Amino acid sequence: MSNKNVLARIVRTVDEATQKAAELYADNTMLRTFILSIPYLGGGIDMIIATEGQKATKERIFKLIGEMKQRMEQHEEVAINKEYLASDEFIDLVIKAFDSAAKTRNEEKIRLYARILTESTVRDKQGTYFPEEYLNVLAGLTPKQVEVAWAMYAVQVEPREEANPEGDEGWHHEKEQVCKKLNLDGTQLIFMLKGLVAAGLIAEIGRNKPGTIANEYHITPAFKEMMNFLDSSK
Repeated sequence: MSNKNVLARIVRTVDEATQKAAELYADNTMLRTFILSIPYLGGGIDMIIATEGQKATKERIFKLIGEMKQRMEQHEEVAINKEYLASDEFIDLVIKAFDSAAKTRNEEKIRLYARILTESTVRDKQGTYFPEEYLNVLAGLTPKQVEVAWAMYAVQVEPREEANPEGDEGWHHEKEQVCKKLNLDGTQLIFMLKGLVAAGLIAEIGRNKPGTIANEYHITPAFKEMMNFLDSSK
């Protein structure tokens, strides 16, 4: 089956599934009555579930499919493991990606979900990386945390400026760069970085200084591996 036919089949399936979900909700009188009884919010929630929510879900999944199509067209056919496309592992990954895409309005996160799906099919990347784990990590981050993570990666992996010092002073210089780029103050940045530490993308490192301990934040090897998998420079 050609890529065009596969995508058309997926689009039909998504459309039918969302329509069925709307019909099931419309037929559930007890649930609708309960929701409508919620003061002030009931009517709006009912409208979202019955119409707007289904519409948003379809739009987000179609955006995911569009990103997948664009990326797959860049791959050579010989690079794709076609047997993997029929595996339970890939099916699970697709379901999780569709579910995650339906839950966010953020286009960058949807683009990343699509990239995880497409790169998981590349034969040379299989057995070395962990696409399902990458999907779970990204799904748990807020859009702002994703921005911070990518900004940290850029200042710590891309070639350093000649004026950029090493060690503790180097971290402060990087911190200033990220804050300026994302319009954050230092406290806000550290708050975001704490969440990225919990996700395993950033490491918090304590450095002893006279009379105190200074904390620095650096991207982890696992984050570098994920970025290599995503091949996000292309």
